[in-house]
Amino acid sequence: MKRHSSRCLIALTFVVALIGENIANVTYIRVGIILGTGNDSPYDLERSGAAIDLAVDRVNTEILNDRYKIQTVKRTFSGGCDVTQSTGCMLYTWLFGAVFIGCYIPVGADVITLYMGVLLETGNDEPGDMLRTGAAIELAVEEVNSNILNDNYHLVTIKRGFIGGCNATTAQGYAADMAYLKGVAAFVGPGCTLALDPVARLAGYWNIPILTGLGDSGRFKNKAHFQTLTRFSYCQCRLRKVFGTIFSYFHWTDITVIMDRDHEHSLILGETLDVGLQKGGYKPNIVKFYSQNDPDYEDILRDASEISRIMVISAHGDDVRRFLIAAYDLGYPQSGEYVFLDVELIHFTSNYYGDHSWYRGNDDDEKARKAYESMIRIGLYMPTGDLFTDFERKVKINAKRDYNFDYDARREEVNYFVGAFYDAIIHYGRQVNETLDTLGMDAVLDGYRMTRRLWNQTFQGVTGPVFLDDNGDRDTNFKIMDMNPETGIFEDFDGCHRVYDCVFLSVLCFPPYKGGLYGMKFCKSHWEEILSEASVNAPCGSWIFDFLFSIMMVSGASRAMEQFPWYPEGGFLEFLCPPE
Repeated sequence: MKRHSSRCLIALTFVVALIGENIANVTYIRVGIILGTGNDSPYDLERSGAAIDLAVDRVNTEILNDRYKIQTVKRTFSGGCDVTQSTGCMLYTWLFGAVFIGCYIPVGADVITLYMGVLLETGNDEPGDMLRTGAAIELAVEEVNSNILNDNYHLVTIKRGFIGGCNATTAQGYAADMAYLKGVAAFVGPGCTLALDPVARLAGYWNIPILTGLGDSGRFKNKAHFQTLTRFSYCQCRLRKVFGTIFSYFHWTDITVIMDRDHEHSLILGETLDVGLQKGGYKPNIVKFYSQNDPDYEDILRDASEISRIMVISAHGDDVRRFLIAAYDLGYPQSGEYVFLDVELIHFTSNYYGDHSWYRGNDDDEKARKAYESMIRIGLYMPTGDLFTDFERKVKINAKRDYNFDYDARREEVNYFVGAFYDAIIHYGRQVNETLDTLGMDAVLDGYRMTRRLWNQTFQGVTGPVFLDDNGDRDTNFKIMDMNPETGIFEDFDGCHRVYDCVFLSVLCFPPYKGGLYGMKFCKSHWEEILSEASVNAPCGSWIFDFLFSIMMVSGASRAMEQFPWYPEGGFLEFLCPPE
């Protein structure tokens, strides 16, 4: 492009934000003025400065009401139309309060708008992407504005979807736009790890709260690096406690974790388990493979079997099935000496996690079905009941109308993570309202302070009871599943839905003892009495193990018990089942 110095327009950049101060009942708005100087331009500071001052004076005296006043922050650059200097000047005005602190903009005489920046993946068929989650976010905002915030405040979303997978570069660019140019008071998302990492670090630097309904990597537990991040779904770091409970009970110490380097979610989960299990006193054997390089699944299993017979497979659903078929061909499940563990967080029909079932309608189905009897599967507990059903119905209607996303046509249900984003905004709205009433807008705009008000809280969400610990991470309900050998379907156990510290005991048998974990019964009387009755009531045959899980963090135990009416006054969980 040909440049003409006479037309060089760096001109005027107004970056507006309200300061979190209120002096003599007046809120001051800072405006960044960026103009060239000493270049004899028709619109340099020497020629334009007086006009700007006159305009500001008129706005303050004739346009704004007495509650608001504009202040200018001026910065000039010399040396012609210098892009580098002008960018630096813009940063200067931001740093001196133009937008950096997070703003709220008055949109009427009595209503102040709080902007919330929504950053989600789109077009990548992920469980927490914009197409699936956008409708839930808007439903939450509508609920906050209608029934939670007082009439003087209004929550508005600024949504940006980024394509190309978990694109860290685009996500943090959009976040910077929202922080500097829009002055958002909070971020929602991203959900995926690689995009959330830089955005959450920047949000901490900008002192802006960031909420996510995903962000499951164990790395986000370190709040020294992610100071204003709150997670409303689950942390992969909790999974090691679920696995660790199983390993500890059966005295399994030699564990192999097989993970796929080519599948982002599986790699992050596998690495989190590696670190987490080591913290639990285990030294797992780590095997990494490349699914895109046509791996030899039998060779991988042979190598792993030289060290352990307990194998956690962190891989795409299709690769999990390939491993189990290879194991069957090697005779591992039939021997009764091998146990495989798999994580299928939610049943999700897209290719993101892959199909974790044994069925494909091909000649290998029978092998796969038999091999899957030796598998334990961990997943997230999905909420049920009228609250979630009504939420799901509304999301499906609005997603089809506003995002052209038809859940039913895709044979897909509204998933856990969509609900977690909804719960995040509802909780934020409540805390904003309480903070405004007790501490004022200064505290709402202090991201660090506002974030700590979100933490260490318990509330009922559409995803069930939400327990946020004192580190801003949710203590999540997990379910442990085993395949029913009669139906070929993985089923979770009854009882207390695997809430942390909700103690339950079940009776199981492993292959070759007909059916893995399936068929366990919750026996009558209290759990300490079950130990003596287990062999009598078990339907599995002569090989019986009583299986005790304790999966709740101590930090949430007392709150958990208050939420569930089936916890008896005597202090023990009672599971009733008639003897066979």
